[in-house]
Amino acid sequence: MRSWICQLRGFGMRFLRWWAGELTAAAEAVLAWIAPRRFKMLAVFVDRAEISAAYAPTKSDGQPLVVTARHGANAPLPAQPPSSWQSIVTRRPRTRLVLGMSAAYRHTFYLPLAALSQVASAAALQYPRLLPVSPDQLLLDYRRVQDHSAEAIVEFTLAALKRKDTELLVESLENWGLKVRDIQIGDGLVTTAPFHFAVPGRRARVRLLMPRLRPIDRWLLRSATALGVICLSLALTQQLRAEHAVILAEAAAREPASAVLTQQSAVDRMLQPLSFAATLQNEPGAAGTLREFTALLPQDSWITTLELSGHAVRVVGLTPDPTGLVKALSASRTFRDVQLRSSMSSGQGTASNRFEMTMTLRESAP
Repeated sequence: MRSWICQLRGFGMRFLRWWAGELTAAAEAVLAWIAPRRFKMLAVFVDRAEISAAYAPTKSDGQPLVVTARHGANAPLPAQPPSSWQSIVTRRPRTRLVLGMSAAYRHTFYLPLAALSQVASAAALQYPRLLPVSPDQLLLDYRRVQDHSAEAIVEFTLAALKRKDTELLVESLENWGLKVRDIQIGDGLVTTAPFHFAVPGRRARVRLLMPRLRPIDRWLLRSATALGVICLSLALTQQLRAEHAVILAEAAAREPASAVLTQQSAVDRMLQPLSFAATLQNEPGAAGTLREFTALLPQDSWITTLELSGHAVRVVGLTPDPTGLVKALSASRTFRDVQLRSSMSSGQGTASNRFEMTMTLRESAP
């Protein structure tokens, strides 16, 4: 699990570095289109027979601005630029150094498809077998040429330049006033070779192992990546602005909300006596209970005892019809759960019966 995460993180870092390099290249191309005399890159072709220069991209005919003869591949460049180069070097342009194809060593090698995730390490293992000298003495670059799906292998082309000779050329051109930013190989100023070598002493541009793209495809890829980053930046900016607006709204509403809560607390304190009075008024009283019971009591009946405990009522009295009295009290809106606890005759010669009843006052009863 840890190795998978490390591989994913490494690929992500390589992608970000590649994307930064692509955006830089796109910005340079846009600046060169806006102000070609100031921002266009100068292509300098160095071969065993000549040194020529032209602003890139050159016209289809590839006619150079200046051409200087050179005697042999190992002949050093003059310490000072020739007089024909003075109008070019005074601007100190960014320069792409293009070396002749004869200066490069090229070889084809194959890797299995499973090795693409670690292609740099897999290619480094092939160097001792492919190169005539130590890799430390060379500038190396490789390109993915073709996929052989049937054999599950990928074809690569390796190109190498002598580090010492290339460093001398770069040092001489920079002494002239040129700023070497890229090294390629080709047959002339109009180069078609896809190899890019790192300038000695500088980090190489990171690339993804994808098939060679047309210029329009590269522009579309760069534009899509740039738009994606812009959209992400806008989304993050909007989120930060929304959070800041919420914080400001909370700060602005805090003082009015505190005042409202203070007023609400004062109103609650004022309403407490009224609430207490309403509670007392709604509590059942003996006088009210006696009044309601008397209103329901028949003319030939009377009570001798009335006990009130909260909502529970106990009544003792005399009535000729205890059962009818229970029915009358149960049908009222004041009492509920009326029960006849006892009933017995009060004595000979009387029609009244002594009764004992219990009941409960309803919640809305006075």
